[in-house]
Amino acid sequence: MSSGPKSHTRRLSVLIALVPIAPPLYVVGLRAVTLWRELPLLTQRILLIFIALQGLSGLFTPEPLLSVPFALLRGSFIGAMICAGFYLGNTRAFQALLWGEIATLIIALVTTLLRHGEGFWNVRLEHPLYWPVSIGLSAALAFLFAFVREDFPRLLRGSLISLSILGLLLSGSRAAQGAAVLGALVICLRLLNPRAWRRFATSLGIAVLISVGVSYLTPGQTAVGSGQNPIARSIDTGLDLNGRGVIWGQAWNAFLEHPLGGVGVFQIGPSLPALMLPCKLFPPVEPFGPCPPLLEKLNGAWNIAHNVFLHGLAETGVLGLLGWLALLGFLGFAAYRCGEPLLLGLYVAFMTVNMVDNSTLVPSPHYAEVFYVAMGIAVALMSARARETRTLTAALEGVHTASPLSKPAKSQR
Repeated sequence: MSSGPKSHTRRLSVLIALVPIAPPLYVVGLRAVTLWRELPLLTQRILLIFIALQGLSGLFTPEPLLSVPFALLRGSFIGAMICAGFYLGNTRAFQALLWGEIATLIIALVTTLLRHGEGFWNVRLEHPLYWPVSIGLSAALAFLFAFVREDFPRLLRGSLISLSILGLLLSGSRAAQGAAVLGALVICLRLLNPRAWRRFATSLGIAVLISVGVSYLTPGQTAVGSGQNPIARSIDTGLDLNGRGVIWGQAWNAFLEHPLGGVGVFQIGPSLPALMLPCKLFPPVEPFGPCPPLLEKLNGAWNIAHNVFLHGLAETGVLGLLGWLALLGFLGFAAYRCGEPLLLGLYVAFMTVNMVDNSTLVPSPHYAEVFYVAMGIAVALMSARARETRTLTAALEGVHTASPLSKPAKSQR
């Protein structure tokens, strides 16, 4: 009989591990929306406020008939992912994601090697499904998951951490690199464990050794130029925004034109001309005519403002941003109170990326979905801790009431 729960956890682990390799698998998590009524009351209220503000903002956009359904759909999608995490209840099955992210890194390394051969060290990692920035985020997730695995043999954990750091550096994504560092730092601060601090210092040492090794393998490729290796490029660009300042300005202007409701969910594309490409149909359809007006409005639906708050303002205005602040603030509170260092580290990592990217917008290649599932686990653990505290408090009050010392002594006459 005891094999039932174990078998179920094993199946969930396999499914979660496969998500980075086959991202559409995360739609299975949408079934968890049926658990809505089991969420804590406060979580339900926060989600309802968030979804309501998203939908309300759509009424004040140029195309409310498009904006309101899209806003409600995206808000409900996020709620379903949080329900999926709440269903998991803990990180036991969730930690299988490590193997999926490691597989993603291996595929990226092999793909880049096959495509570039001797020039492997001089290009950012490539993958059949993911951009270099996404590969960096996979590496950051793998790093954080491996970083907390005390149950792994030292050699295995060290190998996984080293591979993750190699992926981080060769992805050339400074946001992912910063996310990994800050996420691990928060985990160390939460654990207050000398072993964790030694692991953090060792990880920094591994990063330095890999950087020196890549520089040795690519002589003459550390100077600024088109042939510069990804590690040298990350160092030389420093805090350079790589054109994000222009995009931020365009997003801000879109907000100023529509301050209350923004331009509408999935309709930010035309407001970011720096990222826009002409609306084109797939070749088999193109001869039948130009891009229809409806598709023109959704052209660039996946373009992002490279800052989650500016994106929120541009897409959903002040009303929508208030919903985002309520939701992300509550999830941060849950990550802090749940008592699981990994989940707090993941929250900080995603918020770090959100400063220069949009890692919490759904649907995504799987990263935003991972974030909301993780935060659903945090909600479940926070709720469980609150129940334990109430039970313990009630038990202590019962003991105090039953104790003879708690009864007033009779007056002696």
